[in-house]
Amino acid sequence: MTTQTPSQLLATLLLADPPGARSAADEISERALWTNQIRLALTWRALPQLRATLTNLGVDVDRNARETLDELSAASAAESGLVSHCAARALGALEDAGIRVAAFKGFGMIASLYRRPSERMLSDADVLIENVNFRAAVRVLARVGFTPDVSIGLEEWLDLLDQRVYRVHDFLDFANDSGVKIDLHWRVRTPSSAGFPIPEMIERADVHSFSGSRVRVVRAEDSILLTTHHLVRDKFAPRSTVKDLSDIKAWLDTGEKQWTVDVLLVRARSTGLIPSLLAALTILSRFEPGSNASEAASHVGAASSDAERTTSERLADVFALQLERGTISDIVVGLTAITPSLARRFVVSRVRSLADAKYRAHKFAGESRTSFGIAAREAARDLFTLTPKRLALYRALGHETRDYLGEETR
Repeated sequence: MTTQTPSQLLATLLLADPPGARSAADEISERALWTNQIRLALTWRALPQLRATLTNLGVDVDRNARETLDELSAASAAESGLVSHCAARALGALEDAGIRVAAFKGFGMIASLYRRPSERMLSDADVLIENVNFRAAVRVLARVGFTPDVSIGLEEWLDLLDQRVYRVHDFLDFANDSGVKIDLHWRVRTPSSAGFPIPEMIERADVHSFSGSRVRVVRAEDSILLTTHHLVRDKFAPRSTVKDLSDIKAWLDTGEKQWTVDVLLVRARSTGLIPSLLAALTILSRFEPGSNASEAASHVGAASSDAERTTSERLADVFALQLERGTISDIVVGLTAITPSLARRFVVSRVRSLADAKYRAHKFAGESRTSFGIAAREAARDLFTLTPKRLALYRALGHETRDYLGEETR
């Protein structure tokens, strides 16, 4: 019997049905891995899910691990609470000023479904805004203590954003004196040339009362698809995928009183996210057969093409592969899906980086970058262990992560 990696064990514990989760818990206990698992859950931003699972299963962990879990959970709950309450106040101020915005991802889940900050780890608040309202929002946020979190002037930063060779999507971080961040997004690119229809998503968003403020939150179907979009942007890496899958599962488990699979399917088709959505549902189905995710996967799969179903299976396998052997290389994934357009962009970016110091310093503004040493090690490992099967997986992921940029990369 093959020994499961710590990542495989934690993913199974958090996402599987009760028998599967209990089996993972038993193995963790036998191998004395609870402290390791708790710290890995912290890295994955999934401590609340771990606490809930242990409670539901009645698992008794050792004293040192329990103390670690309690300490880390208290700290993460405090952080989530601070971010949630500050964000609610800021969004309430925007609404009072006549600027409609809609929360999504973590803060949106807390304000609409989870209701308590302790149930979802949160380091910032993601918010959709219409481009035409952006500058007015800057002024309102300044009045409640949030200013642009950029190293250069706002106008310079926005100019550089427009000049980027690699376009992902457009957003700006705002921070207050407590270090709380709000990320305003005015364009989110998808494989469809239209991207996400932000004005429509804000228009159909639900309004909730949270922490004494009116908070608009995207509808469930939009929430699921925005989370799906994050999965493919992060290349189905476990460090974010398990948390994102837990959010999708939470919506699925509410039943179709709050969402419908037909609406979800229509919107996934319009944004070009069918393969990624089906991959997310497939992963959840593998951990919990016969679940709401399995039912949704069957529905979406029946409406998908053979190529979309093949891609979704490979994307789900990409996640499984990373649980087994670690995060895969961005460089290798990119090479498998290189196009003349992307090659040209790479050359242009390198030339501009050499000729323009300001562009070199800020060309990845707002985007997290892996250190060169880590990136080199990951690339070497994946290149030297490349097999035809893995190449097919990398190509599927490469095409999805390329295509979600939209028409500009084609």
